[in-house]
Amino acid sequence: MTDHVVPPFFEPLGDQLWRRPPPSARGAIAAVGGLLAALGIVVATQGDDADVSRGVLAASGLGVGALAYISVLAVPRLWVREAGIAAASLAVAVVAAAIVDLDDASFTTFALVATAGWTGLYVAPGTRGRPVPLGLALLGLWFLLIDATTDGIVEFDSDAGTSAAIDAAAVSMLFGVAALAIGHAYDRRGWHGMLATPFFAVGNVAFWAGLAGVLADIGNGAAAAALAVLAGASIAFVGSHGADRRFTTWTGALGVGVGTSALVGEVLGDEASAVKGGLLIFAAGVALILAAALLVAPTTPAGSTTADSPAAGWYPDPGGGPGFRWWDGSAWTDHTADQAGDPPD
Repeated sequence: MTDHVVPPFFEPLGDQLWRRPPPSARGAIAAVGGLLAALGIVVATQGDDADVSRGVLAASGLGVGALAYISVLAVPRLWVREAGIAAASLAVAVVAAAIVDLDDASFTTFALVATAGWTGLYVAPGTRGRPVPLGLALLGLWFLLIDATTDGIVEFDSDAGTSAAIDAAAVSMLFGVAALAIGHAYDRRGWHGMLATPFFAVGNVAFWAGLAGVLADIGNGAAAAALAVLAGASIAFVGSHGADRRFTTWTGALGVGVGTSALVGEVLGDEASAVKGGLLIFAAGVALILAAALLVAPTTPAGSTTADSPAAGWYPDPGGGPGFRWWDGSAWTDHTADQAGDPPD
């Protein structure tokens, strides 16, 4: 059995790089509170004038960001850290909005400044490696790519045209695929926690937003339905082969369901009876169940003593990674062994 090797950059994260911490109501509520508190300060400092002063906006954003960042460094508590990171992330967006000329707004400039700020927050001491700044930076990168490959769609130009919307959908889908692939690669390396999760979160949003646009362009035909089934099955496979990405797995499965329902609709046509429709839907459901039985993921190791209680021991990594992973008799653990050949003693 070998210990996880943590790159120096991620040492402040400790075991959170590979271990996905359980959800914390305290941390989540504190983050929302920090976001609202920061927003309240920014709004209050603008006064009652209709015209927003760029100087005042920048000063309020910098002040909120500095206060939030100092609080994260000074008070090593979960709820303070989560509130501080949320407030600092909002402050980055506020400063970016102040830098951009509000009378002649440029989304590209705003996205560049905001993405750079979130990236800086991601690498800064105290907030290094945290998923929220990384996720926001990925969102900024996604919109920058759309802006760079389309003509006016991000600027909300009414003359952008349908082709720009189609291009934006295609770019979004490809960006989502790339983000999911990177997240899956990190999962295979055992970096399940703070690094892989933002890629899965943003990748899911970008992929399905792009796929929706592509399907709308294709129309409601059989090709669109088949594409939805194929995409959903691929996403479900990625989600289930790695670090148990439940959200990704379920969204992929829902995509399969939507695509299958659309295929049934294509078979039925416009003049369908309730009996025929019900029987086809039933048949489609049974087909999916049988397909699931054939494509079951290796969630339990071979050589189990019983189907419900497998024997504890070393088995090939079910996520597809090299070496072996320890099965404790009821669940996979974080202990791995990288040696090839036979499992360790």
